[in-house]
Amino acid sequence: MTDRRLTTVICPLFVFLISSAPIREQQDEALNYLQKYGYLTQSNHLDIKSETFKNALKSYQRRYHIHSKDGIIDDETLKKIREKRCGDSDEDMETEDEVKDLVSRSKRSSMGNGSIKPGQKVFYNRKIIKWRYVTKSKYISEYIVRFAINNALRLWAEVTPLTFREDTRSDIRNIDIEISFGKGKHGACPIRFDGHGQAIAHSWHGAAVHLDDDEMYSYPARRDSLDLVKVLLHEFGHVLGLRHTAHSDSIMYAIYLNPFEGYVELHKLDRQAVQNIHGVCKGRFDEVFDWIRPLLSGSIVYNTFFTRNTVTWLYENSAYRTRYGDPLKISKQWRGLPQDFKIDAYIQTYPGYLKSKVYFISGYKVYRYDSLGMKIENGYPKLISQVFQGITNDKIDAGYFDPRDRNIYLIRGSKVFKLKPNSSGASLISTNSFESQFPIDRSHFETRKRPLTAPIDSIYYSQYHSSIFIFKDESVYKIASFNYRSVFVYNLIRIYDNWYNKWNDICEV
Repeated sequence: MTDRRLTTVICPLFVFLISSAPIREQQDEALNYLQKYGYLTQSNHLDIKSETFKNALKSYQRRYHIHSKDGIIDDETLKKIREKRCGDSDEDMETEDEVKDLVSRSKRSSMGNGSIKPGQKVFYNRKIIKWRYVTKSKYISEYIVRFAINNALRLWAEVTPLTFREDTRSDIRNIDIEISFGKGKHGACPIRFDGHGQAIAHSWHGAAVHLDDDEMYSYPARRDSLDLVKVLLHEFGHVLGLRHTAHSDSIMYAIYLNPFEGYVELHKLDRQAVQNIHGVCKGRFDEVFDWIRPLLSGSIVYNTFFTRNTVTWLYENSAYRTRYGDPLKISKQWRGLPQDFKIDAYIQTYPGYLKSKVYFISGYKVYRYDSLGMKIENGYPKLISQVFQGITNDKIDAGYFDPRDRNIYLIRGSKVFKLKPNSSGASLISTNSFESQFPIDRSHFETRKRPLTAPIDSIYYSQYHSSIFIFKDESVYKIASFNYRSVFVYNLIRIYDNWYNKWNDICEV
């Protein structure tokens, strides 16, 4: 009887201990997580039923879009806190409400505010940033790591006026960004890595990036490993002053998400945030134009190009960004053009039609280009006077084909030449002054002085915006009430802005 009673008492107690152990482990896991990532202070020794703990967990659930936001530890919350993530705190994280406000109002992001902490290096007053790969990984080749570092930094360089350069010679105290791999307690860093676990990397003092060498990285990305470029891109964002965001499409989202088909890019909010700190890219352009070309399938495609000196950027209008890897040499984009070719003016007649002709004007020469065969047409280059009858061989500032009256307009200084296209080029019809050809709607400009005078840098008809734009220095002007179906040409200038407010992220890299 005694043994039987003892068994009756002990068994329920044993069962209780077994069933309660995982619950306590989950509670401790959640508490440690909230303390580690800035939701609770390390001094908080709390019961999970306390309001302080519940409010902290609610804040986490709200920021990471967890369905349950009641401050209760559930399966979805546990799954989220066990995902791999950046080891930096969420203390200054951009909230969901802030993200919604940014998206709805399209203003500059606040992700760049409040993320610079005391003791951090701040090198925002200079544009050349030096980096060094300091402590090497024991598993990834040095070549692959350097290649990944350069690719990650390039993505930030493509949207800012910053230049990143590897420096292996200077005193380490003069290096802005140090990149290192480590395990557990690594170097002098006070933050310990957790092995093959949750935190995969962290940035320290705004000028160093540490990666956990117990994790498995790869470049290019694989399904069974972490994309090294994406991890570095996120950590470099911290170094440049950005904080975590609740927007899961942002590179500054703290939790690691596998990139779609290995493709990594900066979200528009990331670009706005880093520009809020470091500024936007500026400068004047030699020429801006739409290149419209036929495909073998019978359809047509067009892209907008910006050129400066001997390079060009392809601008993706629908994505508000340039093509990855730009700028390219003009001679590489259009095969057959001379090695150091500069474009003074670009003309494309009857775009989208078989009789369409493409002309590149540089100096006193004209190159007619076969867009389908991607080559210079036979017999070219020719002199300006040979192609455009009635025009002398002096430099042309800008030019365009007007879809309204289907004539070519060449601009040289304060003169505008109107030409009729023909099979060999075009012939002069008339000459007008720039001010008469492009009158100003003075009611839309505060100054009495004419805001736009010749010479100009570029003029082009935009297929995407269905209007004509005129570029001069860093300013852009737009023709009001453009109707391409009208045969009557009237170019009233009404709208003015800086070009970089309309076309984002055209940067020298």
